[in-house]
Amino acid sequence: MNRATVEAEKNIKIATEAIEQHPFILFSQKKMIYTLDIAHPPLRSDAAEIMLDESLRKAKNFSLYRVMKIVHGYGSGGKGGTLKTVVKNWVYKNQSNIKFAIDGEQISPFNPLVQEMCIACNLQLSKDFGAPNKGITIIWVK
Repeated sequence: MNRATVEAEKNIKIATEAIEQHPFILFSQKKMIYTLDIAHPPLRSDAAEIMLDESLRKAKNFSLYRVMKIVHGYGSGGKGGTLKTVVKNWVYKNQSNIKFAIDGEQISPFNPLVQEMCIACNLQLSKDFGAPNKGITIIWVK
């Protein structure tokens, strides 16, 4: 086996173990996105913060994940609900571990931050980055 094959198998094993240990991870080899859905079913604020802390720790430990997609919903009023506020406050508290965070409303393939992240992390401008989405926040982990 060549080195690339061994490395790919190692990454698949790590990702498989992570998926088994954490039911909120959605994994695709083409994308290095750690998805955390705290909106379905909605978590209480304190539980959401614990999940965010744990997810950031896991994302930092697995070099495969440099980008986190937090699904928080946008509240029944359409202005952003409690979970969106929790995520914004959590991002502020953890800014030393985060390269940048972008609200779903600002996601666009023309946004220079989105373009930089996609190039650096070898991501494609997909449905996650192709159009605004009020119900998510994208985080680029340092």
